[in-house]
Amino acid sequence: MRVRLALARLSAAAALVALAVGGRHTWRDLGHAHEHLTQAQAEVAAATHEQLPIATFDRLRAELKPGQTWWLEVPKGAPEGFGDRGNVYRAFAVYWLLPNLPASSAATAGRVFRLGSAR
Repeated sequence: MRVRLALARLSAAAALVALAVGGRHTWRDLGHAHEHLTQAQAEVAAATHEQLPIATFDRLRAELKPGQTWWLEVPKGAPEGFGDRGNVYRAFAVYWLLPNLPASSAATAGRVFRLGSAR
């Protein structure tokens, strides 16, 4: 159990680092382009900026039960920043699917989500 918790924390920390690295450009752009965001717009600002399919993430969140761990399988997609487009999807999923945490693997996940592409 401790290993699973440590891996979940490590995954969340890695996702936050990825968001911080990408956020350097995102927040500057958001600050200039959108002076007054509504709460709803602010909640999806990162997804909007990265052109992520927010409806897909909403569907994934609706399918999770409280406390259920998840795993997101998504192809790598195009190179982007220090990783690839699939990493962008996984990083956003860590934020969007909270308070549910990612599992350490597909085999240990309470729910496995499979996406066909990372555009």
